[in-house]
Amino acid sequence: MKLFSGILFLLILLISACKTSTDPYPKNNTIYFNSFESAADTAGWSGYAQLAFRNDSSPNGGKQSLYVSGGCIVPHAEFKIPQQNEDAYYILEGWGKSLFNGGVVLLSIPDANCPGIQFNVSDSVWTFYQSDRKFFCPAGTQLTLTMYSGGIAAAAMLVDQIAVKKVDLSD
Repeated sequence: MKLFSGILFLLILLISACKTSTDPYPKNNTIYFNSFESAADTAGWSGYAQLAFRNDSSPNGGKQSLYVSGGCIVPHAEFKIPQQNEDAYYILEGWGKSLFNGGVVLLSIPDANCPGIQFNVSDSVWTFYQSDRKFFCPAGTQLTLTMYSGGIAAAAMLVDQIAVKKVDLSD
């Protein structure tokens, strides 16, 4: 009976150690991630909006998020992702909160004749968003992450935990 108890304990221990991740796109496939916790997190970002931090963050998103709002001149915020060394498919995901009239987070290849991928921030509470399809980028091509909120009609949004992840075609 002691041997059976020992084997049962060992099996339970092994099974509990083999948790599977709920994230279908693991962090080691992340080519860009930002939770906007400090001024250093906006290094390399450009655009025509004043980037500001708010002490309002998404679940498990740290203490701050990025406030995005701008006028008619775009882009409001833009970041060029370093070129990757191989052909790959990507998804875009992150958290957003519409303060009024929401906004868009877009991943694209500038000046390319193909649509990028995006998610629209439209909910007034923190919501997790993910692009509804994958986006192909050839090796050595520049990807650009862009945010728009505002224009002719006033708008503002908060964003947090923005990620660009490489995915397998089979995912």
